[in-house]
Amino acid sequence: DLVRRGAVRRTEQTTVLVSITTSGRSAAETAPGGGLLDRLTPDLLASGEWRAKSLRPIDVEAKAPLFFPGRRHPVRDFIKEVREAYISMGFTELHGDSVHPAFWNFDALFIPQDHPGREMQDTLYLEGLEAKSLRRTGVVANVAATHEDGWRTGSRGWGHKWRVEEARRLVLRTHNTVLTVKALAESGEREARVFAVSKVYRNENLDYKHLAEFHQMDGIIVGKGFNMRHLMGFLKEFYKKLGMKDVKLWPSYFPYTEPSLQVMGYSEAAKDWIELGGSGMFRPEVTLPLGVKVPVLAWGPGIERLMLLRYGLSDIRELYGGDLSWLRNRGEFARS
Repeated sequence: DLVRRGAVRRTEQTTVLVSITTSGRSAAETAPGGGLLDRLTPDLLASGEWRAKSLRPIDVEAKAPLFFPGRRHPVRDFIKEVREAYISMGFTELHGDSVHPAFWNFDALFIPQDHPGREMQDTLYLEGLEAKSLRRTGVVANVAATHEDGWRTGSRGWGHKWRVEEARRLVLRTHNTVLTVKALAESGEREARVFAVSKVYRNENLDYKHLAEFHQMDGIIVGKGFNMRHLMGFLKEFYKKLGMKDVKLWPSYFPYTEPSLQVMGYSEAAKDWIELGGSGMFRPEVTLPLGVKVPVLAWGPGIERLMLLRYGLSDIRELYGGDLSWLRNRGEFARS
């Protein structure tokens, strides 16, 4: 009845199992060429019996069996390639913890304490934990004053009362700029080229171009005389090293850089330009409280967004979908 109504479909499948018998094995041994060796074993080599036998001819046109050895995930391979590109351009890699005080994740980047991005719907906080050692002294005091009235930066600040309690809250880092800005505070006026490639965490709704956990590469160049022309030249050269030519730089807005550029890459799968990451020059409200008076170029694209272009994917979730066919083949030959 279910078949008649079209609710189910009946299919038939025949399975044939074939195995060689004892007499078949004997016949194979006595058949012409049946006594030929197809491999040399340690026992044959030790006993010398192989000298009295002949090796079976090899069919060089026969198909080789499929072999799938263990290998790194394509994301790990791409991260390795990114690291090599940075190091070839004279950069030093940074490493750091996944958990940081909100001060370094937000306040030091001149993101106001009432910014929507700091709310629970966007940021993952560690409940009941805080950086109690954080005090309003030194760099922290400079940043606090910059938020309130601009301090010595020439800015008006945000005009609100800065709260150290908010800055002490611990968060899973939402970007790797938390690592580069801490390195900036330690660099002083010294020229520096540093980068970080690691996982960041955001309370995102998953879709074709958003993940809750993803890899981001952040970098800064610190030194006298740098300007936006240098940043544009660096970004184009960097993406060229990764084999990406269809890249554009569009004027944009970000809270802690001015002027700012959005890096756009053309996706053949989506037939459209997609956002790869922000870039720009750190604002004086970021650099001066940290004791840095020279220009700082900064950028922070996501790794998985870049891989959409590299592998011609239309959905970022395919990278972690567990498709063995893609892992075995697409990742291996994507650049050929």
